[in-house]
Amino acid sequence: MRDYQLIDLLVQAGAQLRGPKRADCPRCGGRRTVAYTEETFFCHHGGCGWSGNVTTITRELGLVIEKPSAREISERRLVQTEAARFAEWARRKRIAAAALLRDLDRHEATWREVGQQELVAGKPISERVWKKLELCARWQERAEFQWRRLLNFESNAGELYREFSRERETA
Repeated sequence: MRDYQLIDLLVQAGAQLRGPKRADCPRCGGRRTVAYTEETFFCHHGGCGWSGNVTTITRELGLVIEKPSAREISERRLVQTEAARFAEWARRKRIAAAALLRDLDRHEATWREVGQQELVAGKPISERVWKKLELCARWQERAEFQWRRLLNFESNAGELYREFSRERETA
């Protein structure tokens, strides 16, 4: 199936592009009167009103739009479903990482306070407090790494999808 881009179709219809999202109208000759997005276009010149989308302009130009087969439709639905599941998985992971970071901050603050109380009481900071703070720091580092991976979704999408797939297989 051939995928047409609206901007290419506008040019093919005779519209002169005049910058991002504006073109001259080939119908009424209006200068910079056609506004367009990736999906639709509209001429704002008084009385013209030439408008449409990829389908309407493709038909107008006499180009063939092949209808997808039942198999293609089924494959698209499968891909869309998988993409939605993956996006939801990534969302849940981001929420979990943010909650872990918040909890770690709270625990670290608590143990710092315990250490300060020991110092105020004239005692050295106990080994227990140092170990808890060290544990918080190690977990914070891991959680921040995970948070950055999830935040930079586009650059890590392949790696994250493999992780998503592995988790799904083991579930």
